[in-house]
Amino acid sequence: CSGLKEKIRASHGFRLVSKKEADAALTGFGIHVISEDASGDESNTESAMSVVFTLPLNNGSELYITSYVEHFGAKRTDDAVESIFAELDKESEFLQK
Repeated sequence: CSGLKEKIRASHGFRLVSKKEADAALTGFGIHVISEDASGDESNTESAMSVVFTLPLNNGSELYITSYVEHFGAKRTDDAVESIFAELDKESEFLQK
């Protein structure tokens, strides 16, 4: 998750904001990321990451856009972050126009 946050921070097209800022300005979208060790043992050689994209609504709730789960080995974290960031860019094209 921290790799994805750093990729967003370094980008020119995206900006990380607090939940409070996001709720006040309905011009962006939400990305909810959860990562988990998927090794099944203590080796920590595999991870799974769930990503959900949402749009904020005026009533304080969110509208689901899409979601997916990525499964990858510990040495492929950078590749997974690149893949998720590419999906983030794709799913937000309508906001970037």
